[in-house]
Amino acid sequence: DLLMLLLPAGYPFQPIHMSLVSGLTVGIPGFFLSLEPSRERIRGRFMRTVFLRALPGGVAVAVCATLAMHLTHYGYSRDMCSTIATWVTGLICALVLWRTCLPLNLRRGTVAVGSTVAFVGAALLFGSMFYLQPLTLETAAVVAGLTALGAAVVLGAAMIIRKRQTLKKPE
Repeated sequence: DLLMLLLPAGYPFQPIHMSLVSGLTVGIPGFFLSLEPSRERIRGRFMRTVFLRALPGGVAVAVCATLAMHLTHYGYSRDMCSTIATWVTGLICALVLWRTCLPLNLRRGTVAVGSTVAFVGAALLFGSMFYLQPLTLETAAVVAGLTALGAAVVLGAAMIIRKRQTLKKPE
């Protein structure tokens, strides 16, 4: 949100876009994952760990949504750029959900698959209800490219964070 104040591109999302993304990739999966039994006691710096695990996805979404909104300079309508940003954000959030579900078991796998299918299905079948424009082959390719960039950012940032954490641990 802060990045959009500093850059000339418009804010990429309408509230209904974030309802679609956050409901199907964060809220509902988070509810079902929280039902998984755990007897482990929370150790270490809980809030710091949560923040560091969320950071790569947040950076990827910020970068890719900003790039999507800059597509207005290349002839795409603002509505189409917003649609592209929403698709990319949902797919990056699905990737983050999949990483959170590792190691997979039946429950986690079902949650990850169900959430991903629900997001894609809702965006395709009920896109107009969520103010999404239909994707053309060209815009689907843009979504795929930005999602690949977002995945690289998520995985790269996670690797850098993990490496820095292992360097800081006392031996």
